[in-house]
Amino acid sequence: MYQRTSKDVERMFTNIAPRYDLLNAILSLGLHYLWQRKLVSLIPSSSGREKALDLCTGTGALVPDLANRFNEVFAVDLSEGMLLEARKRVIKGGKVNWIQGDAQNLSFEAETFDLVTIAYGARNFADLKVGLAEVARVLKPNGILLILEFGQPKNKIWRNTFAWYARHIIPILGGVISGDSAAYTYLPETIASFPSGEAFAAILKSVGLECDKIDSLCGGVGYIYRARFSAILTDK
Repeated sequence: MYQRTSKDVERMFTNIAPRYDLLNAILSLGLHYLWQRKLVSLIPSSSGREKALDLCTGTGALVPDLANRFNEVFAVDLSEGMLLEARKRVIKGGKVNWIQGDAQNLSFEAETFDLVTIAYGARNFADLKVGLAEVARVLKPNGILLILEFGQPKNKIWRNTFAWYARHIIPILGGVISGDSAAYTYLPETIASFPSGEAFAAILKSVGLECDKIDSLCGGVGYIYRARFSAILTDK
């Protein structure tokens, strides 16, 4: 598999940004809406003073809920095209700062955020550990990280069925609707190679993020991880 740089990923997502939400709805059969609702249900209540970061925000699907709960929200994405789509969302309440930036080199000071959310973005990090270490750096002590990401079903039949769908159906539909077949060949590749479940929790732990909750979605097609910042690194 060709290893894309951050610039390659930025260009790819900018190309598919106008059709991104439509394709997510079609390719997931609407399940991604339910998964996002579940992630939102895990967002802790806020006194209104806290700061939240939505990393790899894409088209900003989580931002309205964060803006209604936190005094200040920072939505960061590598792709300016994605941010242009995200800004079209109606935001009620709260202050939102839209920032084009690389998750592996955040411009924020250490211990800035009470909450960090990442939906479908972690598997696009050029270096997963570097990106997650940056998240650990900007989280406050006892800060919470919520990640929604694709995974690998444990059941062999279901895993093979999902792999077939990802390899054959997603590139065809994605290419036709978005006009960028390469992007929707790349995305299934990242899904297939991305660690999931306890394997991903172990990577979180290695950078100081203790995973205290793992929710399997649709038999392991997706996962939600909740982790808390820990100052003690267990795997240096």
